[in-house]
Amino acid sequence: MDNPTRRQHYIPQYFFRNFAISGDSLNVFHFSNGMSNSIKIENIAKEDFFYGADTPAFEFEQGLSKFESMHSAIIKKIINSYSLNYLNKDDNTLLRVFTLFQESRTKSSKMFSIYFTKSQTANGKIDITIFKKIRRNEGREMGHPYRTAFGRIMQAPILSYESISDLKIALIINTTNNNFICGDAPTVRFNQLKIENERMESLFSPGLEIFYPINNEILLLFYDPNAYDIDFDYDSICYIDKQADLDALNKLQIINALDFVLFSDINQRENIENLSHEIRTIIDTNVKNTFGSFENSKRFFENFDDNYWKIFCWISKYDNYKLDLSFIHPNIEYKQYWLKKYYDSIKIGIKPELIRNKDLEERVRTKLEEASKDPRNYKIK
Repeated sequence: MDNPTRRQHYIPQYFFRNFAISGDSLNVFHFSNGMSNSIKIENIAKEDFFYGADTPAFEFEQGLSKFESMHSAIIKKIINSYSLNYLNKDDNTLLRVFTLFQESRTKSSKMFSIYFTKSQTANGKIDITIFKKIRRNEGREMGHPYRTAFGRIMQAPILSYESISDLKIALIINTTNNNFICGDAPTVRFNQLKIENERMESLFSPGLEIFYPINNEILLLFYDPNAYDIDFDYDSICYIDKQADLDALNKLQIINALDFVLFSDINQRENIENLSHEIRTIIDTNVKNTFGSFENSKRFFENFDDNYWKIFCWISKYDNYKLDLSFIHPNIEYKQYWLKKYYDSIKIGIKPELIRNKDLEERVRTKLEEASKDPRNYKIK
């Protein structure tokens, strides 16, 4: 039997090397203790048998290696040219697929898939006892519901990449004295057109944005072109020179990360500590608003898995952060259009359906339904 490697990465090493100024290490800022240290790239974002410890896991890794090689070549094209003009149609498609795939294969994605699966045993109702400690090796074996759930999440980008085919791609090029950072979940969905209490991060949401830094200087931005006006310096290229804009984008990495963020220049450590403190203030405020005091929250969370606290922090950060960028301007008329649709639905007692492209949504849903019958019949077209 072919054996998978023990050390399995959920973010590829070549991606991190694009951030390394020299050598084979990066600085890691840990949320757990607020400390930073230098770690070799080969030891970052990896877990023993993250995908499994059997033949199917070995086969998955073999296929993943080929997929990553294609993605690495595309990223190199962008980095070397500072342009999107050298990407062909296949490059463009694979870039979108891998961007969604990277979002799906992180440690946080796996954790959410496990807890979602556990919640389904409670007659459709969320039972917070699902956050009791999960054994480290639980769910590794083939056919286990946890592994199946995570596998389906990682398969979804291949089935639904067309959901973001209508988004345009921009290059945000950093010209400040500091660098872009990246976290343990570097692909960040966001939406500046939040409507009431609706979560607007669905792949079909009007106003969707996906932020994806690929090195210290370049960030890919996938965006709904009807929702935003961007101050481009050239076709699809925007240079940023304001520290406030860089800080706002780097905060997105802190918000979306589960355990840590990475940075190349040790001189940027104080800046990252300050940004993390600002985000921590958002969490602290939500703790007080939710539990009344830190003491009450401590008594509550001590009964559950540590990951429950991480999930609470992630939701607190994500739902309460306001992104303010000087070079992106939300289209007010577009937001008013969707606000009207939202309130018109509420008035007649219908759940608001905020889907920016119904044809795309129906096409993707059909493919997902077909693939659920036999995933082997589906190929990227």
